[in-house]
Amino acid sequence: MSFPRDNKPIHNKQHILEVDDGGSFGQTRSLNIVVKKDCDGSLLIKLRDENTLLFNYTTVIHKNNFPVMKKEQSLDIDFDEFEQHLLEMLLLNLSKEMLMKCEVNSDGTKCRVIFYEKSKIKNLILLSVEMAITSQKDLFSEMETNIKQLQDTNRSLSKQIINLSDKLTLKDKQITENINYINELEHKFRQDMQTVNKVFFYCLRQCESLLTEKVMEVSSKMVKVISDIKIIRNENHLKSESNSRLLERIKKMGIDNLENISVIDKLKLNCASLEKLNKDLERDIFHLTTINKDNDKKIFDLEKKIVEYSNDLENSAIAIVKKTEEYNELKEDMEQANQVIRNYNKHYDSKAQEVEELMEVIKSKDELIKEQIFQNNQLFKEFHEYKMKFNNEETEKVMVELTMAQEKLKTIEKEKREMVKLNGLLTKKISATTFFQDPKN
Repeated sequence: MSFPRDNKPIHNKQHILEVDDGGSFGQTRSLNIVVKKDCDGSLLIKLRDENTLLFNYTTVIHKNNFPVMKKEQSLDIDFDEFEQHLLEMLLLNLSKEMLMKCEVNSDGTKCRVIFYEKSKIKNLILLSVEMAITSQKDLFSEMETNIKQLQDTNRSLSKQIINLSDKLTLKDKQITENINYINELEHKFRQDMQTVNKVFFYCLRQCESLLTEKVMEVSSKMVKVISDIKIIRNENHLKSESNSRLLERIKKMGIDNLENISVIDKLKLNCASLEKLNKDLERDIFHLTTINKDNDKKIFDLEKKIVEYSNDLENSAIAIVKKTEEYNELKEDMEQANQVIRNYNKHYDSKAQEVEELMEVIKSKDELIKEQIFQNNQLFKEFHEYKMKFNNEETEKVMVELTMAQEKLKTIEKEKREMVKLNGLLTKKISATTFFQDPKN
């Protein structure tokens, strides 16, 4: 018996079993066990080795053959509980809490799967399932379904690859645009830094030039003062009369000295302002470096967000493809359902006309039967009257006529029953047509 393609398996996993094929006893193999449930509740079990096509066995357990299995193995469960216990035993085998082995006959046409537990004395067999080798038609159908599934997956993967390649090209373009924008920002930042450095060095040079000029002026004045002092000393030695003039000159020199001191103070203030400007420039440079670091962090965060956005776009594209496929399938199903409903309405109208015609025929037959029953009642009345008038010999003739009339009644009742049966058959046919058209839907 072939597995239905539409039914999904309730169990499809790899199990490790001891295989006894007569030659290699105790050989452990990894076998695939598939359990499917049919629409009538029967369990379809398949045991196969995915590496070898020849090792492929199937069996069907349904309500008809389960009592034989229950009687032979003295099971304490019903058919409705068998599915749950079978799945539990398979899960226990996966967790290595229960052991399984497979015994293959000498021809290789049949095998027996045994669920057992080990004890100190012997192995306790809990369940054994007889299986037969899978027919070639079922093997070819399985291979066809697997090939179709692989083709469908390859098509979907190719579509996904094309979509991903398009998305990757778009993302590459966006990344190149972002990189160009970052390079432009870096270029602007470098130009701004160069302009800042130029302005800073220009201000420093101007300050240095001013300082040198002021110092040269002060030094020249000091040289003049020293020369004047020397001249005054010489003149003091030579001339005592020029003391008053010297005192006046000294006062003038003191005034000039005070002026020079005020100029020096101004130069000191200018130096302090220049130092402040230098410190402010250093702070601006540090602030610009921090801004550059923050921009680098923001660029790194933007790259992360771009990666996350690409992942989200991929997931959303996959979801959109799935939704479109489901929508197309639903659209096709709706079109098929509308076509089936149209066919059913046409068929139902024709059947309704036939039923109305049959009902009219049955009504006419009922009227005939009522008329014949009325006539028979009149005959019975006439018979009783005749019986009262005539003797026993004539009563026998009347009895014969009554028996004939009863036989006619029986034939009429048979015809009525046949008409009722025909009506029931027609209703069953109409319901059967609806039942066969619904699964197509």
